[in-house]
Amino acid sequence: MKKFLLIFALGLFAMTAVAQETKEVAKKPSFKGFVNNGFWDNWFVSLNAGAQFSYLSPTGSQDFKDRITFSGLAYVGKWFTPGMGMRLAYNGMKFQGYNDKLDYMNLHIDAMMSLTNVIMGYNPDRIYNLVPYIGMGGVRVFDNNSYSFGFNAGLLNTFRINDSWTVNLEMGALLAEKGMDGVYTSKRGFDDLFSLTAGITYNIGGNTWNNSPDISALVMMNAAEVAALN
Repeated sequence: MKKFLLIFALGLFAMTAVAQETKEVAKKPSFKGFVNNGFWDNWFVSLNAGAQFSYLSPTGSQDFKDRITFSGLAYVGKWFTPGMGMRLAYNGMKFQGYNDKLDYMNLHIDAMMSLTNVIMGYNPDRIYNLVPYIGMGGVRVFDNNSYSFGFNAGLLNTFRINDSWTVNLEMGALLAEKGMDGVYTSKRGFDDLFSLTAGITYNIGGNTWNNSPDISALVMMNAAEVAALN
């Protein structure tokens, strides 16, 4: 339990620290052509549900369909620029172990990149955005009271409804240390969970960005005004 409290605390600390830095430079021109928003801007919270497939080392004798279980996902995060963000996520419910279905939870912090905004430029009215992410965290299996370290990665597909609401479809993968289900083997590898979930996201404090002022144009305008006065 201490590991999860530590992961949770580190995740909140990291997000708060970066958000605090954003607050300190709020309303100043950014290097990407946008004004950095305030501390409470561009936060989001999401709730998803779907299915997951377990591929463990060693695998059990279950059929493919028997390894599919329900998956839940919830997260809170913040965009620091139109292209870069961070979230603290929780997903869990049950997965198919070597013998039985086991209750688990996965708490992780992820770095996110809005690939469409980075490549195509920021567009507040764009309906679709592709957001790959990568992160790490801890896995707790309640049935055997085990803890393990895990890597998380995936693709988040977002569909804009308005400035406040977004529908999302997420494909995720968890690579955890072997023995997550209590069964160990000498072979190398991971215990893997692959998920497909869909849900709704609420954008707190708005989800738009303002263009930074054109400094060169302002300087030229000011020079022209000075010349006119002279």
